[in-house]
Amino acid sequence: TGLCDLTLPDEFYVELPGVYVQRISRDGRWIAGIDDATRRGVLIPTEELLANPGDTSYYEYLPDELVNHIRGFSDDNNIVLADIRTILPESSATLAAAALYDRTNQTWRVLGLYDSAINVDSCHFYSNGGGLVSDGRVVYGRTPKLENPCKLAAFRYDVMSDQWQLFN
Repeated sequence: TGLCDLTLPDEFYVELPGVYVQRISRDGRWIAGIDDATRRGVLIPTEELLANPGDTSYYEYLPDELVNHIRGFSDDNNIVLADIRTILPESSATLAAAALYDRTNQTWRVLGLYDSAINVDSCHFYSNGGGLVSDGRVVYGRTPKLENPCKLAAFRYDVMSDQWQLFN
């Protein structure tokens, strides 16, 4: 209520074969999920889905990375927070990491506090996304503690200023 100016039915049912749905944008315009076959993230515009439920040509697939979870959208729907499987250049390990996908530039930005003391091979993750504030600037989640590599600390990350705050 208050955010959505779409003309949608109060209730609707649409089958999305091959897509594991995880999130709906705050304004109701986008459905986010994971393609079962490729593990790529997929964004589906709600209005087009309701008008053409059998057509998949308008689906927007997130490039390159395998997606574990889609965590949220910015209010303008141009930034998507997801947990992805990626290769970290610092370690050449493939592991889970929180990342922001910029739909405008079609680029991923991996978030994490890299430190060689963190044994990512034993921890299996770099950072996990939790939530994204509406303006898309601040991400909440968890990351390994620098002092104790497989223990978790909550984090708040300001995207615009590239500033971290860890909570023990």
